Amino acid sequence: MITNNELLEIGKFQKTHGLQGELNVVLDQVVEGDFLEGENPVIIDIDGINVPFYPESVRTKGADSYLLKLKGVDSQAAASAFVNRTMYARRADLATYLDVEDGDVFTEGELIGYEVRDRKAGRIGKVAGIDDNTENVLLVVENEVGEDVFIPFVDDFIEEIDEGENVIYTDLPEGLVNLNSKAE
Repeated sequence: MITNNELLEIGKFQKTHGLQGELNVVLDQVVEGDFLEGENPVIIDIDGINVPFYPESVRTKGADSYLLKLKGVDSQAAASAFVNRTMYARRADLATYLDVEDGDVFTEGELIGYEVRDRKAGRIGKVAGIDDNTENVLLVVENEVGEDVFIPFVDDFIEEIDEGENVIYTDLPEGLVNLNSKAE
């Protein structure tokens, strides 16, 4: 049985396409269409049970939109059961696809509320959000005085993410923590 802890949201089924069971899907930034071209199943919650479905074909429709045909889903009527449903993948499959450790596969929302501790600066604050509006993803960390500290979410700065303690350990360059500080 596939548990919810093993899963990560990767996209959403939008609508059916054609009469042969294709579905228009929008994928999150974690994966691209080639994840669906392998032997990786997509997991769909059907009546509270996580059910794996294997892609039969996938083709690009836009920047983050794809036309996906699942094995065994051969008609528009069968495909319509998936419309507006969330699509998940197993973390282990994503880790293999991304060539990282299983524990390094997170959604951005899972990190909100984590405490950030730096090797030199000590406790910085708690993750209040993720800014992915630019090419570089930033952790938005609220410090003790309510100011936002922007930390690039890159391997060079992140030493460890401790899921058990909800702590992100960093080793940041000198001065980065106080870069946007209003205090003099």
